[in-house]
Amino acid sequence: PGFPVNVTRLQLAGHIDLAPTMADAAGVTPALTVDGIPLQPLAASPTEGTGRSLLLEAGPKTVDGPWFYRGVRTNQWAYIDYDTEAFVELYNMTSDPDQLQNLAYLPAYSDQRATMASLLSELRDCEGVTCQ
Repeated sequence: PGFPVNVTRLQLAGHIDLAPTMADAAGVTPALTVDGIPLQPLAASPTEGTGRSLLLEAGPKTVDGPWFYRGVRTNQWAYIDYDTEAFVELYNMTSDPDQLQNLAYLPAYSDQRATMASLLSELRDCEGVTCQ
């Protein structure tokens, strides 16, 4: 329920949105605080949630082990920070959706890199409403 047939939307969505989406479809309120959002409003409107940022994470293999990477994705940018390797990636997802040209070390993108690093810092330990 709540998803139009044969319609594609371009807003960002992640796995964190699955539980709130299913809860909304079932007409229930989760007993625990959830990090994501129900996707029904995004499906209903192509302009809903267009300014959203998503946290990206991979790892660790062991409890309290190092992360492979953490990053953040917006509609236009993808930023990935490899914590253990002191290496970052920055991609313009509008002009380079296949992420072929890493812009992170080009001087012309230093401000954008700093902006995305700051956004990652904000989202890195988010919970509940701050992760939506």
